[in-house]
Amino acid sequence: MLPTRQEAGCINYDMHIDNQNDAVFMFYESREKEQDLDNHLESNHIKQCFEVIGEMLESVELSAYKSCQRITL
Repeated sequence: MLPTRQEAGCINYDMHIDNQNDAVFMFYESREKEQDLDNHLESNHIKQCFEVIGEMLESVELSAYKSCQRITL
């Protein structure tokens, strides 16, 4: 995780494990710009990671969300 946290534009990069199933996990990350995420996904360390663990994963799901202003209800 350290190489990712040192990338330009990385605000946070945190791993979370499901409370019910420790084989399910997700990475929550924030970037300054969308291009920063694109650069991350094309980085050598991420490509090498998927070469090592790719066949062990049942599935990979990527979701992207835009930041919004706080809404008071």
